[in-house]
Amino acid sequence: MQAQWEPTAFNQSTWILCQTENGNLLATNDVYPEMGGIYISQDQGITWTDTQVEKLSYTGFLVTNQSVYMGGVGSNVAISHDNGATWTISNFSDLFPGAHPEDPIYAIEEHNNRIYVSLLSHGIVYSEDQGETWQLTDLDSLLDPNNPENGGQWCYNLRSYNGKLYSIGSFGIWEYSEADDLWTAVDNTWYSSDSLVVDDVAICSL
Repeated sequence: MQAQWEPTAFNQSTWILCQTENGNLLATNDVYPEMGGIYISQDQGITWTDTQVEKLSYTGFLVTNQSVYMGGVGSNVAISHDNGATWTISNFSDLFPGAHPEDPIYAIEEHNNRIYVSLLSHGIVYSEDQGETWQLTDLDSLLDPNNPENGGQWCYNLRSYNGKLYSIGSFGIWEYSEADDLWTAVDNTWYSSDSLVVDDVAICSL
């Protein structure tokens, strides 16, 4: 037996493929150094249109209601509140003055009416106003006390699960307390880049 696949009209290197609430398809081109931006299809992939959002490498996304958040390099987040039709750019580079312009955003998650974003190897920020402004979560508690360079700042996935937010990455899992603005290491097994909740069970890839 062999699955029968047919190509869509999108023929570029693709990092993100997702669907908005109204059924639009969004794809991002992640070829360096061109950084091809975000493309939209409103006909199930038959045709694609460049959304004209800033050309960046987008590697993380969140779809929530009619809003879409795409994490790009340079601490940029592309935001659409109309299912991908129009976009604005929000930036939090002032929170990470030492970050490299090509440091990626892999993890974006919604948790208790906040949007959380991780800048790989640097830290995790959140917005309470749909990305208009950003605040930095506590960084010291996210670091490994024995080896500060190997901590929760290496976050590839953020997961809201059973009322709690988790940072899942290269060096383990950290749990966040909003009340205290503190991260606590809850598992030191080295994990990979993704997680999934199935039948109320959280599953992390190794």
